[in-house]
Amino acid sequence: MLVLTLSKFCSQPSDYILIIEKVDLDPNPPLPGQNLTINAAGTFTKDVEAGAKIFLQVKYGLITLIKQEADLCDSISNVDLTCPLKKGPMELTKQVTIPAQVPPGKYTLMADVYTVDKEEVTCLEAIVVFTPQ
Repeated sequence: MLVLTLSKFCSQPSDYILIIEKVDLDPNPPLPGQNLTINAAGTFTKDVEAGAKIFLQVKYGLITLIKQEADLCDSISNVDLTCPLKKGPMELTKQVTIPAQVPPGKYTLMADVYTVDKEEVTCLEAIVVFTPQ
């Protein structure tokens, strides 16, 4: 059972190239063993060219489970977007499966996206706490 979901921007979102207007989760809250559909919409204030990176970190309590940097253009093909990302509105939909046997505990997720020139595209942090069922 999911008991808490909290997400926030890493810093002042007005400084980001991507202004996120909505993020919808279905179901909300996410449930172990079920698919989670994420729908998001926002507006790019300028183009984001090839070479942009995404840094992803996932922690379970104090233990780092994932810490990786990836090419943004390679990663966004999973949500039917392509580079360059053009100035203006964008929408994406992504479906993920939540494992049925999620170990109970606190998970902290951070996604930091930046251009080849190190300009901040966006940065989000989320905390999810699963309790034993």
